[in-house]
Amino acid sequence: MLFLILILPFTSKGRATKKSSYFFNLFKGFTDGEGYFTIKIDKRGNIGFRFSINLHIDDIDVLYYIKSQLGVGHVYKGLKSPTAMYRITSLNDILIVLVPIFTNFPLLSTKLLDFNDFLKAINIKSKYVVKNLPISKLNKITKLKINMNRGRKKISVKEINQLSNQVNITSFWLLWFIEAEGTFGIKNLTPYFQIAQLKKSYYLINSISTFLNNLPLLNKETLKAKKPLSSIVINNKTDVLSLTINDIDSLYGYIMPFLQSLTFYTRKSIDFKFWCVALKIHKFGYIYLPSPFGRYKCDKSHVSFF
Repeated sequence: MLFLILILPFTSKGRATKKSSYFFNLFKGFTDGEGYFTIKIDKRGNIGFRFSINLHIDDIDVLYYIKSQLGVGHVYKGLKSPTAMYRITSLNDILIVLVPIFTNFPLLSTKLLDFNDFLKAINIKSKYVVKNLPISKLNKITKLKINMNRGRKKISVKEINQLSNQVNITSFWLLWFIEAEGTFGIKNLTPYFQIAQLKKSYYLINSISTFLNNLPLLNKETLKAKKPLSSIVINNKTDVLSLTINDIDSLYGYIMPFLQSLTFYTRKSIDFKFWCVALKIHKFGYIYLPSPFGRYKCDKSHVSFF
């Protein structure tokens, strides 16, 4: 029965059967950035499975949107912090809705490895619905649980090859991945765009860089704009890999119009709008105009007047 469920997706759970690839690519991108597959094992050896997305309370509407599209799960507000959570804990909902989505629209980040281990554990548990789970099988699920998410310290060459071979960056996937992991920043009065990931996801950062570098020039006011060449730098203390673009013409000619052609769903849309204003101010030299308080002077990390 489990095998039939996996090869016949989108057949029995309401609205989730009718959604186009548009939503699934958005959902996939957000899951790559903010989703978690979790295995719960209590002291009695009872096993539970959970898919979750945690966001700031300001973005709770995004979680309600995801719930409305999938037709399953629940949205909760944090009791002691300004957070909101979307969770699917019903094994039936996970099998009928979630598993077919990520089987047909594979994740691109290392979350794919977590999903694969999550599914392995479900398959083991599903064989022992009636009778007790043998200790050997419980130990196997426990091992899968320990090595998932932050417990996954290393990735084998085989796993890297698997991940690299299935990467297919789309605009919609990238939009929600940026909503989860992107930064629209300004440093020393200069706007920059950045995406950061742990070092183990270097293959994904490289693929995103290639995708951005192949964007068409959409803003004709910058006909001589360079391709959005990015710098990729690793922080050895945190093992975080950062893709950064700070060339003003590249940002104005490629990145800004590309993202303006898409629809943001989270509060990052506000960050993006203010960032666009700052980018235009810098692009057209308004930053050098005199102010009522005197001329601007940039001194490395701050702005002063003289």
